[in-house]
Amino acid sequence: ELLFGYHLSLEEHCPEKAAATMVDLVAIRQRGRCAYQPIAAHLPKISDKDMELWKFCDEIKQVDDKWYSGDDAIKAGDPKTFEMLARSARRLDKDGNPVGRSFLGAFKADVDNLGLIFSTGMHNRLSLSRFASLSRMLNHFFSEELVRWIETDWPNLYVIFAGGDDLFLLGPWSDLVTFAAEFNQRFRAWVAERPDITISAGISVHHPGVPVHAIAAAAEDALEESKGHSADKGEESSGQSKNAVTMFGVTCSWSEFSTLKEQGDKILGWLDEQIIPRALASRLLNYSAMLREFEAGKIEKGICLSHMRYDFARNVNEKKLPDDTVRAEVLGLQLNRPLLRNIRLPVSYALYRTRYDH
Repeated sequence: ELLFGYHLSLEEHCPEKAAATMVDLVAIRQRGRCAYQPIAAHLPKISDKDMELWKFCDEIKQVDDKWYSGDDAIKAGDPKTFEMLARSARRLDKDGNPVGRSFLGAFKADVDNLGLIFSTGMHNRLSLSRFASLSRMLNHFFSEELVRWIETDWPNLYVIFAGGDDLFLLGPWSDLVTFAAEFNQRFRAWVAERPDITISAGISVHHPGVPVHAIAAAAEDALEESKGHSADKGEESSGQSKNAVTMFGVTCSWSEFSTLKEQGDKILGWLDEQIIPRALASRLLNYSAMLREFEAGKIEKGICLSHMRYDFARNVNEKKLPDDTVRAEVLGLQLNRPLLRNIRLPVSYALYRTRYDH
């Protein structure tokens, strides 16, 4: 006998007479006869495609019948080192050569205001079963659904931990940029688009030789910046704090992050097509910093606006502009104040993706 008139009975077969008043407890997926507690884990492994690319780039050497990365013998199916994960951040240029910085990314995220959700989110309907159901469904998303998705679509992401209401991943920094936006969309769908159940994240970028504890601390600092974010009026969660992501020192809402990522891809294309030079893209970082100071009250910093206009007129290669739409986007960049304030994220993304490792 349990509480409130309920009884528990363990039966190998369901008695037909009692079927209408019984609940059949089954595993979410077949695990045998025992209960289980999922432990989220995914370890990226070397693929045949990785081996072929490293051979082409002369990054691994063959001795007898074995291939070596440095002093270590490797083969397809072996776990990837952090350096190998960082290499996977590169893309291939038009000649098939890898381009982009071989950096490792760290992604840390957790659910916002979880204590408030549990304490007041159910109003006067709080019960042990509802409390347990909410806890289990959040844990199931992080420890089961998320890991299965990573195994299928993001095999280069290393799951350090995932469960409860948070996660910590390592992987190619460029993969994590795209993963982050899709991750938030999946979480929003999981909570049925409830406006008060949100998540915040931090992304940090590192050389693969940096100690893991330093990487984790940087990702945690970025997450804390996101937790301090306050939405501006007119955003999807007007007036609500948190619900944000931080990368390259820029903290923004998830919708802004997706927009900045798209802008970064555009700038990357303009760099590849030599419509704008890398030096001009780099100077946009300084113009952005000066614009922020100008808007904060330092009137003398307003000179950045005229300098930027002259810089664009002198250095944008209008002969390579394919059409009027691209021309308007490129030249309009200097007039887009909201974008210029956060230009560090898309410009850094584009520059990191165009630099060659030396």
